[in-house]
Amino acid sequence: YLFNQGKTKKIGIIHPRENLSTELMDLSPYLTKKKTSPLEISLEWTNTHNLNFIGLTQLLTPKETTTARINNLKLISLKHSHNREIKNGELKKGKVELKPGQFLELTFPYQKISLRPNETISYILKSKGYYEKE
Repeated sequence: YLFNQGKTKKIGIIHPRENLSTELMDLSPYLTKKKTSPLEISLEWTNTHNLNFIGLTQLLTPKETTTARINNLKLISLKHSHNREIKNGELKKGKVELKPGQFLELTFPYQKISLRPNETISYILKSKGYYEKE
């Protein structure tokens, strides 16, 4: 929930994962350039969940945006923990199932990159799925 100028607004729902992962939420649409009042964010838990870290990051300036590079890496291979190669068609049809204790191994192309001292690389993996009760 976002509290701003005496109003409360639900801005999103994030479902935590069994194993530690990072979830992102873009709050920029709710920020104003005028700093007239403080911004307050509230979290509501629907069950017992672990919370390891909450952080805020500043938006890029227009100059930083022009120098930032985003490269979408093509997946080379995807393997299931049961020593099974997953074909692209299975992935597109949503036919990949993970049960507790299982995992996926993803392989992406390697490219050596030389960075200047003030540069960093971030990797973001975007996934989509759902849980089913057994």
